[in-house]
Amino acid sequence: MIVISDNSYVHDNANLFEIRNLRKHFISRRSILNFKSGAVKAVDGVNLTIRKGETLGLVGESGCGKSTLGRVILRLLTASGGTIMYNGRNLLEFDKKTMLEARKHLQIVFQDPYGSLNPRMSVEELVGAPMKVFEKSGKIQRREAVKNILEEVGIGAHQLRRFPHEFSGGQRQRIGIARALILNPEFVVCDEPVSALDVSVRAQVLNLLRELQRKKGLTYLFISHDLSVIKHISDRIAVMYLGKIVELCGRDKLYESPLHPYTKGLMAAIPIPDTNIKRQRAVLLGDIPSAFNPPSGCNFHTRCQLCTEICKNEEPALREVEPNHMVACHMV
Repeated sequence: MIVISDNSYVHDNANLFEIRNLRKHFISRRSILNFKSGAVKAVDGVNLTIRKGETLGLVGESGCGKSTLGRVILRLLTASGGTIMYNGRNLLEFDKKTMLEARKHLQIVFQDPYGSLNPRMSVEELVGAPMKVFEKSGKIQRREAVKNILEEVGIGAHQLRRFPHEFSGGQRQRIGIARALILNPEFVVCDEPVSALDVSVRAQVLNLLRELQRKKGLTYLFISHDLSVIKHISDRIAVMYLGKIVELCGRDKLYESPLHPYTKGLMAAIPIPDTNIKRQRAVLLGDIPSAFNPPSGCNFHTRCQLCTEICKNEEPALREVEPNHMVACHMV
C-alpha cells in the first residue's frame, strides 16, 4: 500500500524490479572479415532494486551508461546477461507475446521533445498511437482518452489537430508525457526529460511529473546528470560510473554525507550562490576512461585521490556500509 501525504510518499517494501548482474556490452567489429575486436561495456554488472511507488534517481556523468541501463530494463536494448525480475518474473525470459503485453505497463519519456515526436502526426495521433497499437480501441474512445490525458498534462483539448512544430519545447515534452501515460502504466523511465528545457519550464515539468505520480501511483526511474534536478524529484538515488553503480541511498542521506569519492566530486561541482560560503573541493582528476577499455580493479581508481594498490587490482563490491546506504569503495 502506498500512502500519499502532502509532501512525500511512504512506500511499502515491495520491489517492482530486482536487477541482478545486468550487463549490456556493445560488440565492436573492425575488419573486412567482420572479426570481433572488443566490447564497449556500457552496463557492466549492475545490481539494483526499484520499489513500487518510488522515484529512483540515476545520476552520473555523460557516457556512464545511464540511458543504456534504462533502455535495457525496458528491453528496448537486448541485455548481454543478468536478470531483470519484474513483479517476480524474469523480464528477459518473456516471449514476444508476453513482452508485448508487459509493454503496456512499462513506458518511457525521452530526452528530446523535438526528435521524439513524429512531425507528420497530429497531437491526437501521437498520443493515441499506443491505444491503437495495444488496445485496438475505436476512434471515438481514443479521442476521449487523448482529451482526458492532455488535460491532465496541461494541454487543451482544442489543440488535438495541431502538429509538434506548433508547440514550445515544454509543451512538446508534456505531449510526450501524455503519450507515455495514456495506457496507465505502472513504471516509467524518464530519460533526461527536462535537460533540453529552459530552467523555468523545467520546474513546471518536474512538478507535473510529481503530481501525476501522486494521482496514478507511478514508479519512476529518473535519469539525469543534473544533481539539483535529481534532488528535487527523487526518493532514493543511485550514482553510476562507467557502467557500474558506485553508491545508492536515500536522497537526503546522499546530499548530507556522500561516501564514495566520485559522489563527493559530483557534489563539490554544484554551484553555491552565496560567495561567502567556503567549502572543501573534492576534485575529480582527469577524464572518464573509455568503456571500451575500462581500468582494472576499481573503475574509478585512475581519477581517485584515495587510490591504493588494492584499488588498482581488485574490483570493490557494492555493499551496505550503513543502514540503507550502499557503496562500492575499498576506502569506505
